[in-house]
Amino acid sequence: MSRLLREEVLARVERGESLAHEDLHGVDLMGADLRGALLAGADLSYADLGGVDARGADFTDAPLCMANIEKADLSGATLTGADLTGAILDGAAAEGTVFDGAELLGTSCRGARLQRADFSGANLSGASFRGADLTCALLRGANLHRADFGGAELAGALFGTPAAAE
Repeated sequence: MSRLLREEVLARVERGESLAHEDLHGVDLMGADLRGALLAGADLSYADLGGVDARGADFTDAPLCMANIEKADLSGATLTGADLTGAILDGAAAEGTVFDGAELLGTSCRGARLQRADFSGANLSGASFRGADLTCALLRGANLHRADFGGAELAGALFGTPAAAE
């Protein structure tokens, strides 16, 4: 399967076609409209998703290693099991986004808006949430080893093990 180019990706998203498991490695989608896109398992490693509107998009199990997702809108998106190792989500909006079981090893989420985001069981080891808003975020069962929450808003955030759930 050959790698898709920006124009092909945008045309398929506009038609509502699935891009599941496609090779989008390194594609430049900066500022693109990906609302509701079906990208489950699509390889978006090293892709430029800076400033994209991906509200409600499905990135389940997608490799997004080293991707630039800075200032993107991922509100309501699903990133269950996604691999965001080393990705940059600085300034991103991800209110209500589902990251459960995702890999965010060394990911930068500085200044991101992550209210009500679900990080249950996610690996946040070495991730930076400096100045991020994690109000009411769910972090139960997440690996927080060496995660940096300096200056982050954590009011109402839920930590602990899943067994602690009420």
